[in-house]
Amino acid sequence: MRTFKTIPERGDFGFQQLVGPHQVSGASMGGSRGFFGLQLSKSSPFGSVRDEDGNIYSFVRSLLAPGGTPNPTKFIYLNNHVDGVNLRMDHEKMARQALTPKPLQTLDGDTVRWTSL
Repeated sequence: MRTFKTIPERGDFGFQQLVGPHQVSGASMGGSRGFFGLQLSKSSPFGSVRDEDGNIYSFVRSLLAPGGTPNPTKFIYLNNHVDGVNLRMDHEKMARQALTPKPLQTLDGDTVRWTSL
């Protein structure tokens, strides 16, 4: 683990990233805890998967936190079906996804779910 001789003041991250490899649970994904003095505004779950034919699909969805400032939330969806070779945004499928100003969030065991109201 990297250590520092000087510690930045609150809100000054010394150009450190606020993301990195970590383990997550449903409760922590659905929680409202802020980090580094910042208030949680939204979460952006993302990932990439492949099907049995080797096609790749990548996605990211912005989800407004319960105490977050309302703003347009987006769904970004990429796959290699657009041109058959490269990973590209699938604007047709993205356009069909409704903007969700404030999703309904539920926690069932260790699984958090967000659904449109």
